[in-house]
Amino acid sequence: MVEVFEANISTRMKLVTMIEGQVYEAYWVERNFRKLREQLQEIEDEITVQVLTAIDASGKSLFTNDRTREIEIRRRLKNCDEYQSLLAVCYRQEEAKIKETAYLERLRNEFRLLLREGSQI
Repeated sequence: MVEVFEANISTRMKLVTMIEGQVYEAYWVERNFRKLREQLQEIEDEITVQVLTAIDASGKSLFTNDRTREIEIRRRLKNCDEYQSLLAVCYRQEEAKIKETAYLERLRNEFRLLLREGSQI
């Protein structure tokens, strides 16, 4: 009985250490994801301003309604290599964020299960 209890405590301590490490890892993944989203937003804002302020030789707006402006913004974003590159990195970072969060939740669940088992000893 004492051996099971000691093994349970050892396993709990390992899980606590793993959870702490995973929380730290999840924090950095989330932080990097937010920075990437900010960079994407900056490019989107810059292109939006360019489209909204675009004028022809006579000083008239090139994109006269919301629909044409929206289409032009999407076209420019699609053709912007920097934006597309950041977007791909952002998607990978989002996938990493999901995996890190899922792994952290799994560790927490294992720890809760061990706590329940320990209280039944």
